[in-house]
Amino acid sequence: MPSRIKIKRRIGEPTLIDHVEAMHHALADSREDFLKYVRKNLPRVYEDIEKILDSKGEEVVLRSLRVIESGQRIYPPQ
Repeated sequence: MPSRIKIKRRIGEPTLIDHVEAMHHALADSREDFLKYVRKNLPRVYEDIEKILDSKGEEVVLRSLRVIESGQRIYPPQ
């Protein structure tokens, strides 16, 4: 029987899906809001996210965030 991996989180610490939802809402508002959110909350990935946004475009990134969100709702973590 496989053991479950327990992840210790601090109370109030955002999960990955929290960040995905926040990025989705920020990008739906504007590119600038999205990049501000990423710079503030996910500084390690800011440059990579900016490159993806520049090369793929806002619509592709927005659609990708929606797919991640919908998959999370269908298959919630256990």
